[in-house]
Amino acid sequence: MGYKRPIILRNGSTFASLTSVVPMLRLNNETVILVSVIQSSADAEGKRLLMGMTFYMDIDGPNGQNQLGKDVFTAVMPYVTNTKFMLLQGYGIKDAETNPKLNLSSDRTSILDECKTYGNYCGALIQMDGWQIKDDYPW
Repeated sequence: MGYKRPIILRNGSTFASLTSVVPMLRLNNETVILVSVIQSSADAEGKRLLMGMTFYMDIDGPNGQNQLGKDVFTAVMPYVTNTKFMLLQGYGIKDAETNPKLNLSSDRTSILDECKTYGNYCGALIQMDGWQIKDDYPW
């Protein structure tokens, strides 16, 4: 698909290396959607739990900066009844069990701080702000 560099965090460190085979979709407008492997964790008994899928949406394809919050945004689709496809923010399987709709529940200040520090919650910030990029957006 043309990726020569990894996706990086705001501080320049590697977030995701694209050296292995990753399922991807390339749209007509050059947006690339990378689909992660199934997210999983082990419960107290060591059984693996399926939590959901992660999607990386690169709005300008492999030729851009490949930086979270700038041209790459992360979304999740938890495997819980009645959940929504949403941009990444702090969540866990316990949250999904107690809050089946799993709406944006973090406060804006926490999401903004995470966006400024790492870049991985920037899409959630835009979503929380009604799909607007406000003046305090860190880019």
